Amino acid sequence: MPIVEPLSNTPLALDNNILEAWRRQNATITGAITNYISTFKVVPALPAIVVFEVMDGFEHAIFKAVDTHTAKAV
Repeated sequence: MPIVEPLSNTPLALDNNILEAWRRQNATITGAITNYISTFKVVPALPAIVVFEVMDGFEHAIFKAVDTHTAKAV
């Protein structure tokens, strides 16, 4: 968490750890993100690498589920 309040022109970008904590509804993280949105009237950015890793994780999970299902059917 920041030591000082960000300037009004300071964008917030979420990294993988913060995104995962938000997804798991960590109270500190969700409160900080909600506060950021209410203060700056904009949602935090997601860097391209974070989006790539999230999509890669989803695709891996889908592939694993399909592969497991196919293996059981054979």
